[in-house]
Parts: sequence; C-alpha cells; structure tokens
Amino acid sequence: MKTRRGCQLLPSLTRRQLAGHGRAWRALFALSLVLALVVILCTPYGARAGEPGTVKSDIALGRRVYQRECALCHGAAGKGDGLAARFLDPKPRDFTRGIFKFRSTLTLPTDDDLFRIITQGMPGTLMPSFAYLPEEERWSVVAYIKTFIPASLMGQALEPVPIPEPPHQTPALLAKGQALFQRVGCASCHGTSGNGDGPLAAKLMDQWGQRIMPRDFTTGEMKGGSTPKDIYRTITVGIGGTPMPSYKDTVSEADRWALTYYVLSLVRKTPSPPSAGDPFRGRDLFAGTARFKNGGPPCIGCHSVAKANMLGGNWGPDLSVAWPKFGKSNLALILSTFPFPNMNHVFRGYPITEEEQACLIAFLEQASQGATGTQPSPYLLLTLSLSILAILGFTLISFRTSRKEAIA
Repeated sequence: MKTRRGCQLLPSLTRRQLAGHGRAWRALFALSLVLALVVILCTPYGARAGEPGTVKSDIALGRRVYQRECALCHGAAGKGDGLAARFLDPKPRDFTRGIFKFRSTLTLPTDDDLFRIITQGMPGTLMPSFAYLPEEERWSVVAYIKTFIPASLMGQALEPVPIPEPPHQTPALLAKGQALFQRVGCASCHGTSGNGDGPLAAKLMDQWGQRIMPRDFTTGEMKGGSTPKDIYRTITVGIGGTPMPSYKDTVSEADRWALTYYVLSLVRKTPSPPSAGDPFRGRDLFAGTARFKNGGPPCIGCHSVAKANMLGGNWGPDLSVAWPKFGKSNLALILSTFPFPNMNHVFRGYPITEEEQACLIAFLEQASQGATGTQPSPYLLLTLSLSILAILGFTLISFRTSRKEAIA
C-alpha cells in the first residue's frame, strides 16, 4: 500500500509492535540511568576505583578495611584487645599508646613504615601479609591507624635514620660481628648461637608487663624484615615497647653492619622441606567428605574457599587467600594452636594431626593459585543483578504487550 508521497506504509500491526518495543526500551534505558545514579551516589567517595581520595575519604575506606581485616586482633578502637588477642603470643599492639615496634625513626613510624608492615606482615607471628589487598586499601588503613595515635605525639617531625649502602661481607667483618655480639650484650638475650635462649631470655617483659621472647635468629624469620638493610635498621632504632634498645648512639655505623652480617650468618642454611600434604585429601577434610582423626568438624561449616568453588558457612572468612596471607609456617601454627575465638571453641579437645594439617595447607596453597584477594564491589553486584532483572522484566512486558496488540 502506497501513501500519496509514494512511500510504503508499514502494516498497522507492525507499527504497534514497534511502538510497544520502543516504549519498553525507553523505559529500560531510563531505569538504567536511575540505577547508575543510585550506585554513584551510594558508593563512598574513597572507595571508587581510580579516584584519588581526600584524607577524609581515605580514612573512611581505611576504617572499613580495618574493621574487616584488623579489628579481630587489634580491637575496634585499636587498643590491642580484639576477640583473638588473648589467644595470641606476642600480643597485638595497642596503637593508642603511640609505641610501635618497627619503624625507621626513633619515635613514631612514618607512613611508609606502616605500609611496609601491613604489606609484608611480621614473620614468625600471626601478623600476616596483606599484600593481596589493593594498594589503595592498604594506604587507607595507614591513614586510619594514625587516627588512634594520641594527638600530642602527632606534631613531632619524623626523621628516618639514614641507611647507607651495605658494605661487602668479608670473613673479617663476620669475625668482628661475632665479637660485638658478645660484647654489646646481644648474646644475653638471643643466646651465643642466636637461638633465643640467652640467660635473660626467660625474664624479659615488654613495656606492658607481658612476657616476651627474644628472636631465634636461626629460623631466618625476622619480624622487621630479613634483608641486611632491615636488620641494620632494627639494630639502629631498636624495637619499640620491648627490651631491644636502639644502638644508634652506642655502636658505630661500621660495627652495626658487622652485627647485621653476623646475625644473618646465624640463619640455618637447610631450607624447610616442601609441603608433603595431599591437597586432594585436604580438600576432602575441608569439605567433610573425609573425617578428621580426632573428630573435629569440617572446615566448610564456617569457611568458604571461593577460588576452589567450595562455598560454606559465613562464620569465618573466605580462605582463598589464606596461603599468601599467612604462609606455611603460620598456617601450621593456626591449625595446631587454634588462636581465633570461634576456631578455639570449635576445635578445643579435637586436635588436628600433623598429617591432616599438611593436607589442609597443601589444599589452601593449591586453591590460592591465581587468587588476588580482591572481591567484586557489592555496589557493582547490586547494579548487575538489578539490571538483569530489569532486562528480563521489560522483555516480558514487551512480549506481552506485543501479543495483546497482535490479538487486537
């Protein structure tokens, strides 16, 4: 059928169908804009990826990450009194005292110091590495931790001690370091061979009256870091709140390097054997398809391992990043001592055998492959879910409208 202008007219039914579809898609587009606006307004400013946040927004993000990752040990108010604190040795640090163990200054840590500890953790303790967290979140936690420090301490200038380039290690330098180790009193706490068994070891207390054990250097696990510069820095500034003093003014720079290399020479050279556990048996123990020898409950009742497609209870965290977070030695410590409150309550009286520990650790190591530790934003997930529902809904409405118009 032609119009007067010679143009082909679409059948009336087709025009109505197109009009119905057009109305539906216009409504869908409008709804999508509204959803996007809602998400933008509801997403905290500091949490938007790629945006440089202000100090206020960084602290807001840091507070959320701290409550999720740190408060269990350090407490919601940073006083070292979290639910897990009483199970831990050494005890978590009370940030409100303004006394920090590892720093590059003689007083407070710099932002870089806090970031380094958050990223690397403290080997030989249950303070894990948080390197799997996005860098933005780690810096935000630094900003939030600083809010716990008394305001009276925050005005002082922070001058990191200079750390020159290390000299070359020589037999003469090691011999000098060995003599200094005895002369300046290191052996009194750390022992002649660096095993942490010196005559004063059993009597040491920290600033809060808690028993504290000197480091066993032979393990190679140095809390403040294991590079020559890390050891030199610790010898120079000391460890805050502990009997380990600063040697900046009592030992020369050259002698501190000699001590540094001697401490490193005490590390046992035999590497730890690789994990001998069976990851498949570990997976079965985790899921409960294999039973623990001493009758403990399956881990999946409280935990998930999303990277291994194992979804369990939500009483505990997803363990996809447990391996990069804690490492083999700390995972073994956790599985043998149960330092966390819920875990301690559940497994008390049901010890996990060493063979079972090795299998669980092997499973968690395998499951962590490719794990980044980041999770999709809940706002993104909400947007995607609502968008999919909207598309399905308007597709259905459009289809029904088209049918009605066809019948008419």
